[in-house]
Amino acid sequence: MKTLIDPAIEVAVKAHQNQVRKETDIPYITHPLAVGIILARAGCSNEVIIAGILHDTVEGYAY
Repeated sequence: MKTLIDPAIEVAVKAHQNQVRKETDIPYITHPLAVGIILARAGCSNEVIIAGILHDTVEGYAY
């Protein structure tokens, strides 16, 4: 079943493409996705999970 989480992931992936975590070669997208997973495991609503996934998106598009 597709939810609004799927397009949120797509937006986050696009916003953070070609970015890596500081002083590593790890793609930055791993951070917002990990936040989304933590929120999902904690039983948060889809809206909160989406907010977690997108929390750095504005900064991602700024660079």
